[in-house]
Amino acid sequence: MLGNSPGSVHYHIKKLNYGGLIEIVKTKEVGGIIEKYYKAKSKWFSANSTDIIDSALNEDFNSTDSSNLSPRLFLKEEEKEELIEDVKILLEKWLNQSNPSELNKI
Repeated sequence: MLGNSPGSVHYHIKKLNYGGLIEIVKTKEVGGIIEKYYKAKSKWFSANSTDIIDSALNEDFNSTDSSNLSPRLFLKEEEKEELIEDVKILLEKWLNQSNPSELNKI
């Protein structure tokens, strides 16, 4: 499903586990092989980088499926933290409702 070799996936899973981003939640033996099941240790990740990871976040991104919203907010630190928490809750709501497999049916 990932388009990578099992060895490559295993390598990256080990790196994520070693880095503390994922943890083993279950193991089971199947045909003499130990299967390991992982989960993310956090719901939210933030990179200390100014590089934009998602091209949709670029100001010059052009799509008929999105709008360019760039508000200028002047917030106290506690207001900023509250806004970030509110946005996370909103995103969580929509992530829980979204179903990528439904997009192919449209």
